[in-house]
Amino acid sequence: MVGKNGCDVRRVHRDFHRHSLHDRHDQALVRGEDMNIILQDALYRAYLRWFGLFYGILAVLLLIGRPSEPVIYGLALGGTGSFLILTLQRLSVDRMYRVIETGRKPMSRGTVSRMAVAVLCVMIGLKYQTELSLTAVVIGLLAGHVIQFCEFLTHELKREKR
Repeated sequence: MVGKNGCDVRRVHRDFHRHSLHDRHDQALVRGEDMNIILQDALYRAYLRWFGLFYGILAVLLLIGRPSEPVIYGLALGGTGSFLILTLQRLSVDRMYRVIETGRKPMSRGTVSRMAVAVLCVMIGLKYQTELSLTAVVIGLLAGHVIQFCEFLTHELKREKR
């Protein structure tokens, strides 16, 4: 199967899985816009691994009873909101790539949706103040930003080693 640039897409796709994210950027030049979506998928899977670690730490903390349950529940609610925000952001980026490819006018409902998720988490935290720590909810909402920073940092450290 031949791609837009006259290259063998199956070969590029097969070779793509053998290389790191740094090499994938170079291959994006070969495949065109399709590679951007593949890179976004790889990045999203990396974020999922970080969120898995986040929820694993919360589960362990809940089992040992440190810190108090409202803090753990608040972090879990905020982390869930942060995960939803990150997922909505990924969908927005995918939609933007499709808009660029087709040339149609973009639909802009991504930012409002992400803000609504954050407001909803804070409102739940306010309603159930005895069961949830509002500070922990807000810190949990920042988990996505911390995860994005950690993924960027580990990617850059791996790249410097090469």
